[in-house]
Amino acid sequence: MVRNVQIKTKGIKNVLNSFQISKAISEYIWNGFDANATQIEIQYEAKANGNLRSLIIKDNGQGIPFDELDNKFGPFHQSEKLERDVREKNHTIPHGYRGVGRLTFYHFSNNANWTTVFEKDGCRYKYSIGIGGSNLEQYDPEHLAIDDKPIETDENTGTIVEFSGFHVLKERDKSVCEEMLSYLQKEFGWFLELFEERGYQLLINGEPLNYSNIVGAREQLSIESDYSEHTFSVKYIRWHEMINKEYSYFYYLNSDGCECFKETTRLNNQGDGFYHSLYISSNYFDSFSYASLSNDASQTTLMEDRTSPIYKDLKAKLDKFLITKRRPFLEEHSKEVISELEEDVTVLQINEEDDPVEKLQKEELREVLKEMYEVEPKLFSRLNTEQKIVFVNLMGLILKSDERDKILDIISAIVDLSQEDREELSNILKTNQLDRIIKTIKMINKRYEIIEYLKELVFNKEIGANERDHLQKVIGSNYWIFGEKYALVSANETFETALKNHLYILDGKNRQVEVEYDYIRDRPDIFITRQQIKDERIHNIIVELKHPQKRLGETEVSQIKKYMRLVKNDPRFNDPTSYWDFILGKPQ
Repeated sequence: MVRNVQIKTKGIKNVLNSFQISKAISEYIWNGFDANATQIEIQYEAKANGNLRSLIIKDNGQGIPFDELDNKFGPFHQSEKLERDVREKNHTIPHGYRGVGRLTFYHFSNNANWTTVFEKDGCRYKYSIGIGGSNLEQYDPEHLAIDDKPIETDENTGTIVEFSGFHVLKERDKSVCEEMLSYLQKEFGWFLELFEERGYQLLINGEPLNYSNIVGAREQLSIESDYSEHTFSVKYIRWHEMINKEYSYFYYLNSDGCECFKETTRLNNQGDGFYHSLYISSNYFDSFSYASLSNDASQTTLMEDRTSPIYKDLKAKLDKFLITKRRPFLEEHSKEVISELEEDVTVLQINEEDDPVEKLQKEELREVLKEMYEVEPKLFSRLNTEQKIVFVNLMGLILKSDERDKILDIISAIVDLSQEDREELSNILKTNQLDRIIKTIKMINKRYEIIEYLKELVFNKEIGANERDHLQKVIGSNYWIFGEKYALVSANETFETALKNHLYILDGKNRQVEVEYDYIRDRPDIFITRQQIKDERIHNIIVELKHPQKRLGETEVSQIKKYMRLVKNDPRFNDPTSYWDFILGKPQ
């Protein structure tokens, strides 16, 4: 006899509209685990285009008792699971409690058929239920026997859901099957870890679901109680990405591997991508009294037990352990954050034409931002491009000023900093300032050393220095001698290479170039360029160096004039914003 769900098809579809295919399939898996299944298998076959050809979901749970069918299939958007166990907020199972999972199939197929075996009074019975996607408010129990009763069987309890009439789906980045497997990894990886000792399995075409690609780190440790003889076995897992809608939890298990209760860790919603799960097993939880949060939480035994010295000591050690794991993760992740910031904020980009002082300032800004992220990742979460630019530029300006301490006031206005975080950030700002001063002093000392070395090459005849092997190399590597913020175009390279480099510096485009044959062999000693920010002009300098012992004559002058003619006659060198200086000289 056909029976009705207590809502019309249109209303059902409106409620289920947000369910995607992968989420819809996962609901049937959760229904199996809620029915005390320890093994669930998905059998599927894909078409060449990635769409589904067939899909069956099997579980070894307790089945659907026939006399409870109307309670399970009749109500919609409510569930007897919620009424049966009001502790679901602190427990993983039962998971489904809204009474919607059984009808989500309409997203990917036209029909769903349940074949279920349940046990009653020492006997097992079998029957099936069918629902069509075009008429979701009706379900049809097919009793496989006379007298409107299910047939007796010797098969094991469990439920098989078979889907048919699959929809043709639109083009997407991943095939339906790839999308499904990726979703199931994030949906059930943490759950399978939770009940690993109890042998829970999710099989995909006969093979256990492999979710190792989403595991970032794994560690096993023991924690000794300072207040008792209890030992707690802890399994820590860090996930590469957020595991669907499951927060980062502490899961507490007794000596039988059963979940007693769970609670969120202190490191949720920190804007840092540090997703984790900790599974804590001990016989301490065999007699641990717990209850769900009621209207008057102070009356629950759970709150009393959480105040016990053993439990508080355990929590303190777990929190400390997580902090030790989070710090190196943030240190590594901060590099990605700064790299992403650099794409949007030009002030962080270190360029060849930057003078050493500017480079030091940018390096300091990057380091301060990196360490700020490690202390408080929330500062950088949910910022759009414009906010990133404003925030980073503001930090840069303050670091250049004498009012670094104001950074703490600005940050405190954005997020609530603890005293410990304030002190850490204050130390970072002081340390980086001192570090920049030291680096600046080292840079100045290095420049003095270069000047002294250059003097030795020029004036100490015993060294026997020459232009090509000595002077050109030193000056070509230290073109700051001509002024700050110049970019090196070429040093003792052909004019073809010089022109190619020059054009790339101007517009960032690589291209093949040729110059007139008469200039093929010419190699200017130094070619540097600089953009004047004030008037947006390009200042180019070509230098022809000669040894101090060499006399400058007509031959040397003709050489530099030849370079001038090439530049003047070649329009590729004659950008309207460019002006040129040609220098013929020798160190004095």
